[in-house]
Amino acid sequence: MCNTPNEKQPKRTKKALLIVLFAFLGLLVAMAITVAVLYFHGRNTLFDRNDIILQTPESMVDVTDKGDLVTYNGKTYRFNENVVGILVMGVDKDDIQSDATAGSNGQADTLLLAAVDTVSGAVNMIPISRETMVEVDRYTEDGSLVGSEMMQLCLAYAYTPDSAASCENVCRSVSRLLYGAPIDSYIAIDMDGVVEITDALGGVTVTVLEDIVYWRDRVFLDKGDVINLNGRQGLAYIRYRNHSVVNSNNLRMQRQKQFFTNFVQKATNQLRSDFSKLGKYYSVVEPYVISDLTLSQITYLASTCLLNRSQLGIEFLSIKGETVDGGKHAEFYPDSNSVYEAVLTAFYEEMEE
Repeated sequence: MCNTPNEKQPKRTKKALLIVLFAFLGLLVAMAITVAVLYFHGRNTLFDRNDIILQTPESMVDVTDKGDLVTYNGKTYRFNENVVGILVMGVDKDDIQSDATAGSNGQADTLLLAAVDTVSGAVNMIPISRETMVEVDRYTEDGSLVGSEMMQLCLAYAYTPDSAASCENVCRSVSRLLYGAPIDSYIAIDMDGVVEITDALGGVTVTVLEDIVYWRDRVFLDKGDVINLNGRQGLAYIRYRNHSVVNSNNLRMQRQKQFFTNFVQKATNQLRSDFSKLGKYYSVVEPYVISDLTLSQITYLASTCLLNRSQLGIEFLSIKGETVDGGKHAEFYPDSNSVYEAVLTAFYEEMEE
């Protein structure tokens, strides 16, 4: 007996559903394999570093030749080989990928050193003032080293012939400041990139810490207001400073810390619900970034921080010091012991007696 049209329809529907189901499962498997390949490739390439040779403050005497084992204030610390140092820079340019000449290549306005423990997923963040006085290398337009001199850290980005060299120059100066602590990679983002990635995330909610009057984009925010900042508002919030106040950059760093923390928390929640969004965010921000990190390394780091911890594992460390009026600009002189204690917390583990 021949099947009637009504009898054939359920079989066709069931077959179609099975095809869709298998196609969906195949897509999930392909995505899982892609993530796994990126994860393991990133892990294998991230720790390509030479021997770490750390210096110490003059007050310290009990230290091994390479600085992997130190005694400080009666406690012994061992260098944690699982920690990766990544310098995050915000550059005051609209287009970071268009190089300028040495001396006019922009400045590193925001500096955050992330020390990521690739075993525990914990992240220690060291905010570093752009006004920190440190030895900075200067180069000619053809890339020849002129020499080094003491100046604001932010200028380390300016005195090089191209963006990649600028990032590397800032890394060298930061490593000098931190007694030779390893900076394995860098990420520099321009102002347009901050706008685009903030909008892609759906904004960042903050309680405004101080009145903001940012004429460049006509953004005006009142202290105490709770607002979900869009891209342009977010840029204004982390860039604005009152140049008539000596410690204005210190106030701005508090806003940057707040914005960054809330940004990462929101991104973390979204990635935990859908890790494939990492590729979307990477595509959004890639035109506005200079970095020596590959997608596989970013995937590895993001996976480590998301999978190894139930909550956001970022701890902010502080570097104490004194900000003075240098005449033309403010100058921040860090306390040497405060700097070294931040290095010990971020890159070392206290050994049990």
